[in-house]
Amino acid sequence: QLIVFEQVVAQPELTAMANKLSDTYSGATASQIKAKGAGLPAHEQQVTDCLVKLMEAEDKQGHDDSYLDGLHFTLNQPEFANSRWLTQALTELIEQRSLLRSIASSQPGGEGVQVIIGKENKVDALRDYSVVLSRYGLPDEAEGIICVIGPTRMPYARTMATVGFLSRVLGGLVARLYGAKLGLSDLPPVTPADD
Repeated sequence: QLIVFEQVVAQPELTAMANKLSDTYSGATASQIKAKGAGLPAHEQQVTDCLVKLMEAEDKQGHDDSYLDGLHFTLNQPEFANSRWLTQALTELIEQRSLLRSIASSQPGGEGVQVIIGKENKVDALRDYSVVLSRYGLPDEAEGIICVIGPTRMPYARTMATVGFLSRVLGGLVARLYGAKLGLSDLPPVTPADD
């Protein structure tokens, strides 16, 4: 990334600035850098603003670092066994590594476990499926989504309890990893609902 300063900056000053900002921002997220960057001299602020923009653009572009398991169970359900279009549409989302972005864009506002049934899905390929999902982690720090995709006749109570429980466990682990005060011992107990 090329940064053009309004005034000439000597190489020793550039080196000192680079060392200072590298030490200050090492391991920090974009939101942490924004918080630390207040009140900097003009040159350092310009570099910081550029860095934050790059990091935010990278976050928006996203990486589909999703873990997928049990797809064959869903596709073997009677609803999907004889429908080539349904299985092909879902498979294309997975192969294009856009399944996670598609699910995230379908999520209505709010916290906790969300349920999106059939035609409520904004993504055409998911309109014959139900999605039960929940975000976990620390907003603007390290976030993820855990979800279950299945037929519209899935056992919702059990699925919602499981997704909610796993979301809280993963949220606690992320919070511990990032030094927040929330720990697993702070999580309320969850008992999965009966079928």
